[in-house]
Amino acid sequence: MREVAIADALSWRWPMPIALVVARDAGSGLANVMPAGWVTRTATYPPMFAVAINHVNYTNRLVRQSAEFVLCYPARSMQQAVWFCGTRSGRDCDKVSLAGLQLVPGRRLRTPLLEGCYLALECRLAGLMETGDHTLFAGEVVAAWMDESVEPLQSLGEAPPGWR
Repeated sequence: MREVAIADALSWRWPMPIALVVARDAGSGLANVMPAGWVTRTATYPPMFAVAINHVNYTNRLVRQSAEFVLCYPARSMQQAVWFCGTRSGRDCDKVSLAGLQLVPGRRLRTPLLEGCYLALECRLAGLMETGDHTLFAGEVVAAWMDESVEPLQSLGEAPPGWR
């Protein structure tokens, strides 16, 4: 991936059906990855995105603790890893290792990025709102990364071949 201007990264908008939310355990420093479909851009100035995460999800607690998260839009080649991360809890296992994902350091936050993603947005928590069984976390985009050499995952679609 190469670092790009935030405005350039945010010009890539559609489709954005699923993002991988990367959050870091403030105590152990381990990263967790959770697929999320409820992600939206909320402001241009400053650039902000919001993600809705269920109260019971491990990632909800991690974002609250660290006050930051990274939104990674996966490459098509990552479909099986997306499925894996969506069907396991980071409370029970190291999803990053088991899914074969590689972490790379970000520039502005302690939460890492995922290698091989099309787009990654480092977000500092700007606010949150409880919305029924989910928390809506709003994050200011403080750095953006893009890898145009990979094909973005357009849709999660059916389970990948050989999935179990």
